[in-house]
Order: sequence, then C-alpha cells, then structure tokens
Amino acid sequence: MREISRPTAVLLLAACLLIAACGRPIRDDATVHIVRKGETLFSIAWRYGKDPDDVARWNRLGDGSLIYPGQVLNLQPTAAAPDRRPRPLPSLPSEPSPAWAWPV
Repeated sequence: MREISRPTAVLLLAACLLIAACGRPIRDDATVHIVRKGETLFSIAWRYGKDPDDVARWNRLGDGSLIYPGQVLNLQPTAAAPDRRPRPLPSLPSEPSPAWAWPV
C-alpha cells in the first residue's frame, strides 16, 4: 500500500470537512420531518434521537413499516384530543335585565 503525503492528507481532510459542512444540521427541537425517498422510520427516529416506536405511535402508523416520500411525521407527541362532552348551560340570572332606553 502506498503512503499518502502530508499535503495530500491535509487536502483530503479539508475536502471531507467541506463536504460534511454542506449537510443540513439536525435540530433537537424539530417537531416534524418530511419523509424523503429511501428513508425508513428507524433512520428518521435515529437521526432525531427518538424511539421509532414512539414516532410510529405519535403518527398512528401501527408497526411503522409503511411510510412514503412526502409524508409529514410528527417528532413529538401530539396533544390529547379535546374533551367533546356537552357542558351544562349556565343558570339564568335571578334578576330581570335592565330597562333599556333609546338610543341604546
């Protein structure tokens, strides 16, 4: 095997650093991810430091094996569904409404 000269090694290192700097940084506070071709639920969860089972549950994906390019995935738990039970009506006031006069 041939040895690499010092200037060549420095040039290769600089090229690698430049290529790595071109990548988009991953934010820890990201709330959604848009699936790209070739990505898996596991790779997306790993990139953001999440558990794949949690990401599947937050997005109602079942076992998470079926995702598609362009799909928007939540990376944080979604808020609970609002309480839709009917609420009782407020009681009527015991006093009559005030007398109104023109031009009210």
